[in-house]
Amino acid sequence: MRYFLWKLAGADIQILNKSGKKSQFLFSVIGVLLFLIFFLIYFGVFGLFTVVFKSSLIFTLFGTLVIGFLISTIYRINMISLEPNPLPIKDDKTSKILSNSIRYLTIGLFAFFIGKFIEIYCMYLFSTISGYSGRNCATHSGETVPIFKELVS
Repeated sequence: MRYFLWKLAGADIQILNKSGKKSQFLFSVIGVLLFLIFFLIYFGVFGLFTVVFKSSLIFTLFGTLVIGFLISTIYRINMISLEPNPLPIKDDKTSKILSNSIRYLTIGLFAFFIGKFIEIYCMYLFSTISGYSGRNCATHSGETVPIFKELVS
């Protein structure tokens, strides 16, 4: 299991086996966090295909795998590329700031949209559960309710 988490975190297993326990633990934690983020991405995209597109289960699963893989791969590449440069190079502050700003903006937009997908899917699930405690979803969801009502109707 730890080798899977290390690979998910982008570590070299042979090097990490020879390193200390602290490094191994930190890469395991990074792997668990990435696994949690990937789970949330796939859950949100599954909700998108289920609620918004109202597609069949096969199309939903296929679309979830494809779009989820694309988003999680772009996210992982963005996170790996934010590491500092190990080689001595000429430090160009303007291009570094612009490059990092684009990366952070991409990650932020992914987080926003996946969060909205999860919110809409959870509202859909809560509204379809028959024994729900009778609370109105509108008191907890803010401005998403009008959009949700349009999607469900």
